[in-house]
Amino acid sequence: MKICLISDYLLTRCAYTNALKQLPIVESVADFSNLNDCEHYLARTGVDAVLIDIELNEDELNSIKHIKENFCEVKFIVMTQQEDVLPILALGAAYVLKNFRMEEFVDIISTTLQGNVFIAADVAGFIISIFQEKLEQNQKIKAFNLTPREKEVLHRVAMGESNIEIGSHLFLSQYTVKNYVSRIIEKMGVKDRTQATAKAIQCGLV
Repeated sequence: MKICLISDYLLTRCAYTNALKQLPIVESVADFSNLNDCEHYLARTGVDAVLIDIELNEDELNSIKHIKENFCEVKFIVMTQQEDVLPILALGAAYVLKNFRMEEFVDIISTTLQGNVFIAADVAGFIISIFQEKLEQNQKIKAFNLTPREKEVLHRVAMGESNIEIGSHLFLSQYTVKNYVSRIIEKMGVKDRTQATAKAIQCGLV
């Protein structure tokens, strides 16, 4: 198995490279400090997997997506301490925390190469809680039964706009806006615009 390793720090790359070379399934390890250099290497040399140990911002996530589109046969394994795992999983990359044991790498890479998404046990509960929270939010949103227009008005309310300003943006009279706001407050079971805004933020409506 041929592996590319990406890490910000030279000592980290050396440590991982030495450890990976001890594994019987690993044929070679090429290490890089950034995704761009790795992509150039992939264009010249075929590898089975890319092991990433860098903090991922939006640019890096987009770079991984771009590389995966150009080298769809290559599997990605992301080592990180970040809690925001959903963008990583959305890319189809395996996700492991940095405290995994090197002997576990055989299982991780085998699972990944079979086309499955590896999720470390210590983050599985966290991921489940995220989906449960989003499910609860969706259920609450459906329970409000807001119309598309009411959602538009609520969004403007959350932005701090007055009835006159909302009416100007949505081409409604301020009296019509007032009626919309009253219905929104009633449907959401709150007392005023402030509480409606707070609940809308809590439920992910705005």
